[in-house]
Amino acid sequence: MRFLRFTFLQSYFLTINKNKKKALTLINTGIFFTVFAITAALISFSIETKISKKESELIQLQISIQETGRLLSEIDTWLSIWESSHNENQSSRVFNQFFSNTKLGSRTISQKDYFTPNIYYSLIEIKELNDPEFNIFDNNDPYYKEIVEMLTGIWDEEDIDKFKKAIFRYLG
Repeated sequence: MRFLRFTFLQSYFLTINKNKKKALTLINTGIFFTVFAITAALISFSIETKISKKESELIQLQISIQETGRLLSEIDTWLSIWESSHNENQSSRVFNQFFSNTKLGSRTISQKDYFTPNIYYSLIEIKELNDPEFNIFDNNDPYYKEIVEMLTGIWDEEDIDKFKKAIFRYLG
């Protein structure tokens, strides 16, 4: 069918010479509009692709910002909990120090009463975080030996001995 149209068009151009210039102008105009439409479509497609990529990046950044905001909120909450706990411990410590300086307090509160809870809590945290098999009440536990080995060379032998005696005196 196209071939037939093309042959009719060709025969028309051969027969009418004066319409040839108008027909060529019409064909050139059609070719120009076709090339223009293809070019515009390609440019539009490339721009839309870039816009789509930018929108997906923007969505990812917004999600990241929301997650970071939630994380900051949680950190702020934990920080305020820690701060109130720290303030409570500080006031308790000040009270115990003051009370231990009185006549009655010096008889009722000893250093063992004052330091043992902190040492015990620290050892429990070490056990939970590092080694679940760590026995905090066993003087011969390998973890204690490891702590002493780490201190060797840094502290004097006298200080290391005092440290070992103090730890086991408060726990035993």
